[in-house]
Amino acid sequence: MRRGVELPSYRIASHRITLQPPHPTPPDRADPFPIAKSSTIEQQYCHPHRRFSRADRFIYQASSRPSSPPPDPTSQEPTPKEAATMSKPDLVYADERRFLDERGSSASLAPNGENPATIMEKAVRERIVDSYFYKEQCFAVNEADIVDRVVEHVTFVGGTYGVTQKPTPFLCLAFKLLQLAPSDDVLEAYLGLGGEKFKYLRALACFYVRMTRKARDVYLLLEPFLEDRRKLRRKGRQGTSLTYMDDFVDDLLTKTRVCATSFRELPKRSDLVDLDELEERISPLGDIDELLEEEDEREAKEREEADARDNGADDSEGEIVEDRSGDGEPMDVERRSRSRSGPRSQSRSRSRSRSRQRSP
Repeated sequence: MRRGVELPSYRIASHRITLQPPHPTPPDRADPFPIAKSSTIEQQYCHPHRRFSRADRFIYQASSRPSSPPPDPTSQEPTPKEAATMSKPDLVYADERRFLDERGSSASLAPNGENPATIMEKAVRERIVDSYFYKEQCFAVNEADIVDRVVEHVTFVGGTYGVTQKPTPFLCLAFKLLQLAPSDDVLEAYLGLGGEKFKYLRALACFYVRMTRKARDVYLLLEPFLEDRRKLRRKGRQGTSLTYMDDFVDDLLTKTRVCATSFRELPKRSDLVDLDELEERISPLGDIDELLEEEDEREAKEREEADARDNGADDSEGEIVEDRSGDGEPMDVERRSRSRSGPRSQSRSRSRSRSRQRSP
């Protein structure tokens, strides 16, 4: 504080302080940094024994700017869901490290409501990220590159294999699909035209559908492939085995753990039919009830024919034949056989009596 400078007087008006201009100062003693003495400043910057610094002037100038207009009381506040949507960025880049660090919090959830970053188990995710195939072949790829990787490197389906539980290329690409989150059109291309040419691409798409889609969509998308009879190689802890596409799809529909990945249990199809979410499935073999009825009828006919044959064999033993002796009365088989055996026994007895007479 300089000597000879008269300090301004002040008075308190409500919660603010209004500065009163002091007596005119001689020109030779004028303040080199003049400020508007008649302006209103916050109380903390208006102490009577304090001179204003450059920082105080900057704060004052910022506070003197026109503020934003007050909010309209008639406007409605956004709902929590809208606020959460507004807080998320419009464009989310597929970054592997960000996907794992944030556990998918910045990306949208899967259609079935699960977090795509936590669908697979933690131990499996760590093995996938540390694997050589994932670091080399799954870096900076898109939906179109997935097809090339499947055609070149995927020769069997499975989760982990070997003593060290090494993840298969099939599982690594499935984890990459969780990061990319392909649209329904891309999945239809994988399952349809691409699946007809490359069977392992169809198997990968079916596996991804089971992980991320709702129960109704899972049944609608996977049931047509129960007619696919192509062979697949399956690799696991116990080695490599042979399976078929329809068996693999049936495992996805009925089991809760396939390829080292746990799924939510699907509701029964009959329950969804009762809820009018699905229509009754028509088997390519036809109506099962009709097939069972036809099989029962066929078995009943076979039994009747077998019984008729047995009865015919029993009747042939007591068959009645005509008597050729001229009596005119029929004679059964047993009576005729007895009449034939009579003369034979008499001739045998005569030969025995003759031999006895000759013997001395």
